[in-house]
Amino acid sequence: MKQESDNEIKALDTYYETANAEHDRIHVWFDQIDNKVGFLIAVVIGVPIATIGFASQLKQGDINLVALILGALGILAFVGAGWNVFQAISAKNLKIGIPYQEFKQYSREYDDKNMREWVANILIKASEFNYKVTLKKAKYLNIIMKFMACEVIFMLSAITYILINKL
Repeated sequence: MKQESDNEIKALDTYYETANAEHDRIHVWFDQIDNKVGFLIAVVIGVPIATIGFASQLKQGDINLVALILGALGILAFVGAGWNVFQAISAKNLKIGIPYQEFKQYSREYDDKNMREWVANILIKASEFNYKVTLKKAKYLNIIMKFMACEVIFMLSAITYILINKL
């Protein structure tokens, strides 16, 4: 059995530095996700809503086959962008970093040098795993941009075609 004096944290600096860095990193990660989601939702959903608002003011006979086809392609691009937004958001299986229970236990057992090595190994493994998840999320974000561009082009083309026919 360990004595009470063995419960003292030997790697106190490492313990606090790592704890603070982990806390800050988690907040930054959530802030980045929130910002990206907010932007993507505004653009992906905003264009069809604006198009629907425009279409609701049209009279019977203003919409023709070409505008319907362009609008349908825009809606399909909207669905594709929405699906990829969902996929990008759901790619969140990240390793947050160090296992806190083990960290607390080891910081009482090992000296600063061994703790620094242990923490570095854990964080490197987590970073390698998170890099793959980040690439997956980046892949979906690139796909979203393509679908958003198609969505905007098709929806604006449908509106432009209707406006030209009304002249």
